[in-house]
Amino acid sequence: MYAFFTNIPTPQKIPMLNALNDLLNGNLVVFFFEKEVEKRKGWASSLKEARFTYEFLESRKLDINHPMDPGYTFLPSSIPSLREFEKIVVSGGISPLEIAIALKAMWQKIPYVVWTGAVSLRGGYALMIPVRYVLRRFIYSRAHAIVVPNSLARKHAIRMGGKRVEIAYTSFDLGRFEYEKKHEGEFLRILHLGRLIRRKRIGDMLKALSTMDEYTLDIIGEGPSKEEVKDMIRKLNLQSKVKLLPPVPHERVHEVYRNYDLFILPSENEVHGFVVMEALMSSVPVIVTDEVGAKDFVIPRAIYPVGNVEELRKRIEWMRHPEHREMAVRFGKKLIKEKATPTEWARVFRRVLLE
Repeated sequence: MYAFFTNIPTPQKIPMLNALNDLLNGNLVVFFFEKEVEKRKGWASSLKEARFTYEFLESRKLDINHPMDPGYTFLPSSIPSLREFEKIVVSGGISPLEIAIALKAMWQKIPYVVWTGAVSLRGGYALMIPVRYVLRRFIYSRAHAIVVPNSLARKHAIRMGGKRVEIAYTSFDLGRFEYEKKHEGEFLRILHLGRLIRRKRIGDMLKALSTMDEYTLDIIGEGPSKEEVKDMIRKLNLQSKVKLLPPVPHERVHEVYRNYDLFILPSENEVHGFVVMEALMSSVPVIVTDEVGAKDFVIPRAIYPVGNVEELRKRIEWMRHPEHREMAVRFGKKLIKEKATPTEWARVFRRVLLE
């Protein structure tokens, strides 16, 4: 029997955990830290598709009100006995609850695997960087294996002392997003979808577009940086080209992508970026920074250095050509279908757990 500890049930995790449970012949128990959080409201409903055994742990959610990227962590109330499990998986960056589980596994001499998308020590408060460094080195170096979702996270895990680091590309229900369309014309209908927070660097995208014509941009989402984004749109006089739109329910997101010609994710730090994969599966090419984990699926010509507005502008112009957009979609879709299916993710985990 194997245990898998993870924060909340999300629509992306359920297909992957179902596939892993099938490969382990039903010998999987998943422990969630919480049913849902504010920025992932309603996602627990995805559990109706779960084929694995699961439980919710007693824990307390602690909000982290950081201006760059507000988030949360979990404090343990209780941790189940681990002795019945051959190996356990602990996911995350590492939170107090995840550390407590890993320490209990060490104490009981049960091998543990870390599943993490962390790509750097940044994020949250800078004063905590030394603490993160010490904790990650301690937890990672003693793990049976580290499993990561992309090459960016792999580099970080190795730097943090991981002795065996495997890539299992994070996936989801790809079929729901798959859509074929032909790109035509040089006018670009551009989309950015996600939380409005400073880490997303939406201002870089607006600056790059401020001297360009023949496009519209829809920014879909909510968040603490909404007023800053509104102010910048006004200052750059982009009201006629840029719209701020409310979030779309997750079950309808796949319909949204189909209306656009280009997706831009200008984040300064993105552990993965499901939106990249969703857009590409919807036949929408993507431009990302070199600090976005899912850049593994983006054609190299569409990746630019974080904060370099001029390089972003050049890549948007490159995407004006329909043949370039078609090329970018073919490149990304092929890699996703080969490497990032729930079954492929589960195969990596099964190998790690059984060895």
